[in-house]
Amino acid sequence: MKVRKIRSILAILLIIVFMVGQFPQYAAAGGQPAQSEPVLVPAPSCSPDVIQVDDSKKDEPQQQPIMTALPTMEADRQIPYVTVPVQESAVTVEPVPTVELKPVLVPTAKDISPTQEEIGDTSVIDETYGQESTPVIPANNSLKPVLLAAGESHTLRVNNDGTVQAWGNNDKGQLGIDGATKKVVSTKVSGIQSVSAVSAGGGHSLALKNDGTVWTWGSNDKGQLGDGTAVNSSIPVQAKNLEGITAVAAGGGHSLALKNDGTVWTWGSNSSGQLGDGTVADSSIPVQVKNLEGITAVAAGGSHSLALKNDGTVWAWGSNSNGQLGDGTAVKISTPVQVKDLNGISFIAAGKSHSLALKNDGTVWAWGYNGYGQLGCGTYSMNIMKPVQAQGLADIIAIASGESHSLALKSDGTVWTWGEGGTAVDSRVPVQIKELNGMTFIAAGGSHSLALKNDGTVWAWGSNSSGQLGDGTASDRNAPVISKDVYAPTMPGNLSAISQENGITLTWMASTDEAGVEGYEIIRDGTKIGTAAGTSYIDSDKPDNICIYRVSAYDGSGNLSKAAVVVLNDTEAPSDPVNLRVISETAAVSLEWEASDDNVGVEGYEIYRDGVRIGNVKDLNYMDFGISYGKTYIYTVRAYDNMHNLSKDSALVSVTTKHAALAAGVNHSLRVSNDGTVWVWGENCYGQLGDGTTTDSAVPIQVKGLNNVVSAAAGEYHSLALKSDGTIWAWGENYDGQLGNGTTISSDIPVRVKELNGIVAVAAGDFHSIALKSDGTVWAWGENYDGQLGNGTTTESVVPVQMEEVYDVIGIAANKDLTAVLRRDGTVWACGQWSIQKSLKPVQIKGLSGVASIAAGYEHIIALKNDGTVWALGDNGYGQLGNGTTKDSIVPVQVKELNGVVSMAAGDYSSYALKDDGTVWAWGCNYSGQLGDGTTTSSNVPVRVKGLNNIAVVTAGYFHCLALKTDGTVWTWGSNSNGQLGDGTTEYKSIPIVLKDINMPAAPTGLSIIKKESSLFLTWTASTDDTGVKGYEIFRDGVMIGTTYSTEYTDADILHTNKMYIYEVKAFDNEKNISEAAVAVWGDDEKPSAPSELKVVYKTASAVWLEWKASKDNFGVEGYEVYRNGVKVGM
Repeated sequence: MKVRKIRSILAILLIIVFMVGQFPQYAAAGGQPAQSEPVLVPAPSCSPDVIQVDDSKKDEPQQQPIMTALPTMEADRQIPYVTVPVQESAVTVEPVPTVELKPVLVPTAKDISPTQEEIGDTSVIDETYGQESTPVIPANNSLKPVLLAAGESHTLRVNNDGTVQAWGNNDKGQLGIDGATKKVVSTKVSGIQSVSAVSAGGGHSLALKNDGTVWTWGSNDKGQLGDGTAVNSSIPVQAKNLEGITAVAAGGGHSLALKNDGTVWTWGSNSSGQLGDGTVADSSIPVQVKNLEGITAVAAGGSHSLALKNDGTVWAWGSNSNGQLGDGTAVKISTPVQVKDLNGISFIAAGKSHSLALKNDGTVWAWGYNGYGQLGCGTYSMNIMKPVQAQGLADIIAIASGESHSLALKSDGTVWTWGEGGTAVDSRVPVQIKELNGMTFIAAGGSHSLALKNDGTVWAWGSNSSGQLGDGTASDRNAPVISKDVYAPTMPGNLSAISQENGITLTWMASTDEAGVEGYEIIRDGTKIGTAAGTSYIDSDKPDNICIYRVSAYDGSGNLSKAAVVVLNDTEAPSDPVNLRVISETAAVSLEWEASDDNVGVEGYEIYRDGVRIGNVKDLNYMDFGISYGKTYIYTVRAYDNMHNLSKDSALVSVTTKHAALAAGVNHSLRVSNDGTVWVWGENCYGQLGDGTTTDSAVPIQVKGLNNVVSAAAGEYHSLALKSDGTIWAWGENYDGQLGNGTTISSDIPVRVKELNGIVAVAAGDFHSIALKSDGTVWAWGENYDGQLGNGTTTESVVPVQMEEVYDVIGIAANKDLTAVLRRDGTVWACGQWSIQKSLKPVQIKGLSGVASIAAGYEHIIALKNDGTVWALGDNGYGQLGNGTTKDSIVPVQVKELNGVVSMAAGDYSSYALKDDGTVWAWGCNYSGQLGDGTTTSSNVPVRVKGLNNIAVVTAGYFHCLALKTDGTVWTWGSNSNGQLGDGTTEYKSIPIVLKDINMPAAPTGLSIIKKESSLFLTWTASTDDTGVKGYEIFRDGVMIGTTYSTEYTDADILHTNKMYIYEVKAFDNEKNISEAAVAVWGDDEKPSAPSELKVVYKTASAVWLEWKASKDNFGVEGYEVYRNGVKVGM
């Protein structure tokens, strides 16, 4: 078999009409003809409109295969899920929301070499094509629709759950994975789900999602990914400006999309006019095909494109050197022309240099290059400029075309092939592939073919040098082999064991598998005792001792699922977990511990906070999002086994969560004080200081009406505060809805963000805001021009909307039009605009794993890994990536010479890192002195911020920076145009200065007075202050009589020690902030009046509740003593 670079994809629309008491019938368009018997139509000779070509078959024409895509069809499906109580045998089965599966076939093709002028019948271009065929749904509708796509040398498959598997060549990232150049068995494409159709091109892949958006990955040298760049991507990126798409097709180096309004949009290579926009200029973003409406299906070949209209006619454009446009000429054209003498068509397919069409009567028609007999008309070596009938075919329901061969699927489930490489022997007329029966779906790639059987297995044959057959080898196959299924079924659910008279009855919930579950394997105490086809088994032996049963599902390929386990007669609890420790306490408290032991095996762990169970896990770590900042919590962990025998508590661990105390916007700054109040300073043109005015302040002022705040964030002109009750409050500019209160009216005082509770973290971009909920979901609101809200649209929102396709999130960051999130698994996802990339939904950043925290700059992202290293990607014009260059990077690069980092921050064009020794390092733009090194010279490697030690928190605004020391002082540097440094001036600072202290010390306690000769001696317990207590002021009867720097004072300036005096002691700090007073009275001999009307209001066997009327006193009643039977029992 000759191995050619080739692609083909065929797509068919099957409309199923369900009628009571009848089997489903196919509609005339795109499905099996509604006729009782097949009709054979004699094939015409290949004489009309023929151009003779070299008969040796050595000169291959210059076209790429075409792929066909039809509008998607909804096929509703329900999958049950199971809720299993921990200690109960009952289960609840509930339906999940309907999943829409749309059986759409998508063509695939690839540009292998740069295209050249295609004039006449002698030009040759080595390009590939692909096509997909339509699934055939049996009358009983028992088969779940599954889609296949065959590219030049790779294969795609859509799973029933909307995920995508891929195998074969990966030299351009077309499998959606990093690193590997090929995969000989299937692997899952990361970062994409909810897919309804796929298409595989020469070196790129397309996926159509249920929401009508198009996602692409792989080769992008001609812009065929449609993301506005020419950069290859091994992770899915969203094609720009496409919504409402119903079908997609991938050609050699170009792509097509069909909209729900019947228009066609194209992008990528256009050297032969295959984009249909009237030009030959490549385009990296979708452009509309001219003069084309009412389209129901599209196909993409090597360098030409096809479209099927709703009137049954076929239209073509692009390369035509071999007559593949079917207009009777060999002249390429950049706008659609009608294929001659062809109507009543229900399906189309495009190969590298030939085209196919399926008529409503079940016959197949072909035109274009025929050097290998791929037109099926009985001859070789000619270019056929108009459609001719493939010989001997009738009752056909699906077609597919590869580089030099073609396929057809009959309604009886047999597969027919013709051309080069269809079987061990080449053929110029259709021949049956004897090994294949019961087939429901076909696809043809460059030099390989695929067929889906009604049992869910995929059969493949042909070229296999890149593993595109998926059988675990790289050996070519002349006969079909099963593509190796490497995915095991899911684990059986809710396994239970009940002892009955006839034995032990085991029951479980059914497993699922893409290819179908074949059965279940039952193991007792390590020995296989039987198998079951259903979900129950009776073990006639009745063991008296501890007995362990394991049940695993297996599929037709022998893949075995994880075992469900149940234990009988086990009463021994696991050992206690040890070494419980706190890893971090930022957006959540992160716990880890060492494994327990058990005589049978530990099943999992229960986590307790303050004595209340808050969750259970099977791993040795847990993230608690249900926390408030500035509070102390006590955690313990208990292990349990399969019988839910519980260990004792682990040793407890205590953690006090910290305030996220600082935030900075473009020209304003915020600090959350220890008492939960918020203080702000800087620019206030939109009320972003929240003091009820729009007047700037160069010193800290308090935000009105806010308390119990635990963290804050700042956008360009708006501010956010997160309260301890999980609500968010916002103030400042609101033109884009960034305050989230349902309006676009700015506010100079805090307003509550609508419909959000349970929030654990907040962040802000220029004009949008984001919040992380305790359930790991992310919510966003405000401007959305670049998709920074992550909900798949570019529509702004004045109330929070949920970010799509991210879950299990533990960290968030935002800046300008960018949003980034960190998942629990250590991966980073981003949406919006950063560097040259843009996405309307979060996409995974390839090359980043093991990440502990993230920060976002103007168009760059920095990530702190668990090993203390820092990585960055995106815009690098000022060296903000820190890798010693100023070259942008779309892949993460390591920041040079930086280790032991514990947290980070990002300004507009600068980056910051806090090391474990308390020092701060900075790199990037320094025009305003924001690097803090005493200069205004930018740096592409980290430099140390001068004069800073013992730093606990660092944060960055656009061009200024803040740092919080462990002693509670705040230090600022950089731009100060609006007083954002808080030092009372507007002078820029290139070295950190201390912020004016705004917090008063705590009041002294324990004030007491004793008489020493003719003086009174005062003592008290020292006050505390975030910047340190400087001294104390002493007042007698409201008049200050002195100061002291210790915790005692002697008042000798009194005339009579037997007179009553009222003393007050107040602490003050370096900024003369004065505390509340401690008060004590000397010489008060007058007793309070006696309490009256003492009565018992309630009593139990162990307690008595008492009430009384208040006493009176000349100075004030301090409290009451309570006596029982003459003995004081309380006060």
